[in-house]
Amino acid sequence: AADAGFSQTSGQAAVEMSKSIREMREAEVAAPAEAGVVAIQGRTMVQTPEGDWQDAEFDAAKDEALAITFGSDTYFRLLRLYPNALPFAQLGEKVVFTLGERFVAIGVKGEDMDDAALSAALGAK
Repeated sequence: AADAGFSQTSGQAAVEMSKSIREMREAEVAAPAEAGVVAIQGRTMVQTPEGDWQDAEFDAAKDEALAITFGSDTYFRLLRLYPNALPFAQLGEKVVFTLGERFVAIGVKGEDMDDAALSAALGAK
């Protein structure tokens, strides 16, 4: 009898949890990536004609970005030290985004940094 009550409670709880998870997943993406614009952590990311992604406020003519090579040791350090960079990195191999007060450019060429140098370049988490 105790098991029957637990199953009913678990079943209802599981249904509610499933609904909540679905709602959170749908809320994470403000616009489909196919539209060329997506919002991540309150930042507007736009897709360039080349298919790369960049923060809408980034201006290559005046803004300096910390360059990090996609797939490098430094790239994985960045994702480990700054997990809030992951949603931006998931956009692709070439992405320019804001991390704290600094722009970060993931791409073909970049800096090789250890944990301390990367933390110093980006400031506190």
